[in-house]
Amino acid sequence: SHFGSSLIDLGAPFVMLRQSLSRSAALVKQRGWKGEAQYIPPTIMSPYQGGPIYQWLRASIIKGRRDIYREPSRWLHWNWESTRHAFYGVPPLNLEPSKNSWRYFIETSYYGGLQDKVWEGIYMYWITYPIVALMCLFVYKGLHFNDKFNFMAKWRTED
Repeated sequence: SHFGSSLIDLGAPFVMLRQSLSRSAALVKQRGWKGEAQYIPPTIMSPYQGGPIYQWLRASIIKGRRDIYREPSRWLHWNWESTRHAFYGVPPLNLEPSKNSWRYFIETSYYGGLQDKVWEGIYMYWITYPIVALMCLFVYKGLHFNDKFNFMAKWRTED
């Protein structure tokens, strides 16, 4: 419970402490003037200085100061952590290496679903070969443009 809920809540821990004590410790008896037992009720007060309003204000200010720094970082941690979203449904790694062997026997694109498998097939079978051919063409054109195929021209004789 927060300190800001009500002023009565300040005494709740002390009431619970008093109720948890044994009967002999909770009932304090002291000898009066004539020797008879006199009942002294246990007090329900804070052991700290100041009244309940001061304690409530102090606790609320301290909690507010802490939460200014604590809660936004928790919001970022729980809502904006991209790895938690990227690896949703992936079992966590274990410290024991033998329990992590499942990682080497699965196909990771199954986690992405059907569209991930489709794009894997497109990149693997359709786009890879034209890109490799285009790179070979660029290398050939670069060598041809810089006249690298004609490196033996100065030794060539005209017959």
